[in-house]
Amino acid sequence: MLDNFDKAILAGRPIRPEEYASQEDPYRWDLWKQVVAAGNAVPPLYPGHIGKPCAECGIEVQVGPRQQEALTQMDPDKVLILCHVDAALQVAEAQAEGSKATMYDLGNPFKRA
Repeated sequence: MLDNFDKAILAGRPIRPEEYASQEDPYRWDLWKQVVAAGNAVPPLYPGHIGKPCAECGIEVQVGPRQQEALTQMDPDKVLILCHVDAALQVAEAQAEGSKATMYDLGNPFKRA
């Protein structure tokens, strides 16, 4: 699945996004609040999720059942687990450097009413 890529990013919803507020740098908390204020959907916590730390900021993120299944198909050394904020920053940085960043939807069942 990742033969042509250096690394895959698994972006997970912060389980307790308010923990961003207690970080030394308030940047992620400010970003999170802006996204929510803009009316963007925040995926819910799924039954069957597990928690994993974000490789950048350390906040615990949700890894849902579909993501867990996808991980069984991947080389764990080639998967970077990040919170949504750090995943967006990584993708933006890669694109600014001219790298390609391809995003795959694993079938998020969340539908905004």
